[in-house]
Amino acid sequence: MDAKLSLTLELTLRLGEADARAISEVSGENTVITAWNNRLVALTRMGLLTERKVGKTKFYSPAVKGMSYGK
Repeated sequence: MDAKLSLTLELTLRLGEADARAISEVSGENTVITAWNNRLVALTRMGLLTERKVGKTKFYSPAVKGMSYGK
């Protein structure tokens, strides 16, 4: 897994559930929200995150309850 996907997964796990905007805000990086969204979709396709839609916003959370990263 590349560094950007690893960071996205780590931030999502830290927040518990997040959308691309929340990940962007906590990352402190100057990265467009679309890039974060693409990473979240990639992690979902890998089976690491699940997705739920509320209106037009997609929220992502760990696929396995209690999942941690790098600990």
